[in-house]
Amino acid sequence: QNDMVYELWVSPLSQGQGVGSRLMDHAEAIIRERGFSSSRLYVYSPNTKAQAFYERRGYQVLEERSSQDHADVGLRYKIMSRNF
Repeated sequence: QNDMVYELWVSPLSQGQGVGSRLMDHAEAIIRERGFSSSRLYVYSPNTKAQAFYERRGYQVLEERSSQDHADVGLRYKIMSRNF
């Protein structure tokens, strides 16, 4: 079973200072404490910087989809997963 990291955002002024890593460490610790063996998240395909961040943490792309949400129809996103 997996749990999901729903949203993670770090101010550009704070990027590269370990803030995102600390937030993900905390989120993943909660996921493991809840008994889940993996984590999933979505990342917009154009956001290659975020995708590279997640890949360095061990996440792998499972698939790519197009959004059906009326606010961003057609915007591509990737589903990523990591096993613990």
